[in-house]
Amino acid sequence: MTLAESDEGQFLFHLMKELSMTPQEWREMDIRDRAFLFGALAESNRRHNNQVEQSQRQATHNRLRRR
Repeated sequence: MTLAESDEGQFLFHLMKELSMTPQEWREMDIRDRAFLFGALAESNRRHNNQVEQSQRQATHNRLRRR
């Protein structure tokens, strides 16, 4: 499996795409800044996924109540 196919590679791709960064800009960035961006995007994804799951649970609950 290549880096581009891995979860880490896809995560990095979306991070750079979100920030409109080139791979060269990413490589030149300070390691602490990279770590912060990884953490911040991971937290953002976690919150979004939790919100989606909560919405799905609520929709299921509402469907079951209507029966």
